[in-house]
Amino acid sequence: MKQNNDDNSSLITIVGSKMAIKGFKFNFIGALDACKECKLYQVCMTNLEPNRLYEVIEVRKIEHKCLIHDNGAKTVVVKEPPQDLMVKSRFAIEGVILTLQSPGADCPEMDCEHWDLCNNGLVRSGDRVRIIKKNSPVTCLLGKQLSLVLASRIQ
Repeated sequence: MKQNNDDNSSLITIVGSKMAIKGFKFNFIGALDACKECKLYQVCMTNLEPNRLYEVIEVRKIEHKCLIHDNGAKTVVVKEPPQDLMVKSRFAIEGVILTLQSPGADCPEMDCEHWDLCNNGLVRSGDRVRIIKKNSPVTCLLGKQLSLVLASRIQ
């Protein structure tokens, strides 16, 4: 269930009670086989997109028994938080909306200190993002003109 919360879309889902803390971030990797038998499967699993980062922004009082989490589960509201990533410097302008093209998709420099930011697996090429903050230009080992930005995905 989508819930409108200012500019960012938020979602209602269910997480393990130990993760039901405002500000907790998690990478949703997908449903486990045991989850498919649960009566709460639709709310718990189908609202989230696999391989996306989510942040708990509200914890509801509703508690549930869970086949996976020993301490049960709670209903929460989550959203995708802004993330650090690399973009071509010419696009690193606060407020700009762009369609991502991963600058590191063909990068062989896996030992580079910036490789993870250029190849952020939680934000994909083709995603539309809004640049929230331009940080610093980055020295790319391949000579590309890149900048570190904080960006949020537009859904």
